[in-house]
Amino acid sequence: MAINLCVVCGKQFEGHGNSKYCQDECRKKRRKERLAAAAKNPKPPKPPSKTPPISSDIQILLDVCGKYSHLSPPEAVRRVAAERGFTRSGVSGMRSRAAATVAGRVALMRYLSASAGMSASKAAIDATVTDARVKLAQHRALLAPGVPYYAVYMPDMHVPLQHNTALELVYTLIADIQNVAYISTMNDGFDFSRLSRWTDRREVTDIEADIANSIAIYRQHVAVLSMVAPLAVFPAIIGNHDLRMFSSETGTGDYTAANLMRELAEVGVLFVDKPDRENIFSINDGLAWTHGTVARANREGGARKNYEDSRRQVPTRLAKTLYDLVIGHTHAAIDTKTTHGARVINSGCLCNLEPTYLRKRPDWQLAFTVSRFWPGTDDHDTRLIHIEQRAENLTAMNPFNGKQYEVKGAMY
Repeated sequence: MAINLCVVCGKQFEGHGNSKYCQDECRKKRRKERLAAAAKNPKPPKPPSKTPPISSDIQILLDVCGKYSHLSPPEAVRRVAAERGFTRSGVSGMRSRAAATVAGRVALMRYLSASAGMSASKAAIDATVTDARVKLAQHRALLAPGVPYYAVYMPDMHVPLQHNTALELVYTLIADIQNVAYISTMNDGFDFSRLSRWTDRREVTDIEADIANSIAIYRQHVAVLSMVAPLAVFPAIIGNHDLRMFSSETGTGDYTAANLMRELAEVGVLFVDKPDRENIFSINDGLAWTHGTVARANREGGARKNYEDSRRQVPTRLAKTLYDLVIGHTHAAIDTKTTHGARVINSGCLCNLEPTYLRKRPDWQLAFTVSRFWPGTDDHDTRLIHIEQRAENLTAMNPFNGKQYEVKGAMY
């Protein structure tokens, strides 16, 4: 019979080559000793957490964005703060913290799906989209065949980080063009940095104030466009930053989307597609606009990838044709071609070139795109217009009339 050593206690015992029995006995004995020692010397209780539990945060989220969804966000925060004895900033923080968690978003979605608030907001969104499509159809019917019109693609303003001097230059150039039929809106028209999932150095303490300020600035922007181009309509090209407002992750979801759409529709913005994804808008049979979803170090390659992606959602009449595409998103100003020969124009940006939330100056270019097109055909002449610094002025040239425009101001 073999003699074995227990690997736990080190004692010898007789067995049949299996030391498991002794190990089990030793482990049971040691466990009893540890439990007895713990009973004699219990650990002190943990101090209570200063941060309210997530369940409390979720309840605040449901109160602000569910129970009081019929109120504006600031009024809902005030109401909940008064009911529960918290400060308004505390309620806003708890709501935002819960909205940033999966559990909070799921709880909110379940709550809203069982209430009439979500249905009302979705109905308002559907009504805004339907009304915009009717207005767009009426506008297209008024465009005379054989007559050239113009379309201006204004990329990536990122309000409230817009480049005001560059915008003034664009307004001046547009005012000198006859028959402007379309001017893009949205198109990352908003930055909504406080609603970003990325961690950076952007500091906005009041979400509602940030949103309200951005909407006020953008309404003023569209009002100026209405004055300089009275015949134009303003289709909404939804960008990734704009989508932050329409995401349920903000804790407001459909309610906020419906109200933002209503605010901008009042000044003429046409939401011809539901704002739940980036869309594509056709100017004629040979030219389309979209924002773009791909950004690569190889910018020409990224532009071509954006073209390939756009083909999955273009209108039926363009699906089998070779159309040209104008995009934004990357803030780069380039004009390239796909392997099939279609042009992709990446239109630069109209925002601050030195945003405070980036550690170093990015390689962005101020630019925009103007197209001369003929309705009902695939004929168009699209030009990428660069904004350049000359002495103390920003300048841009209209290639269709050869005129140079200048506004006093700096690029950086």
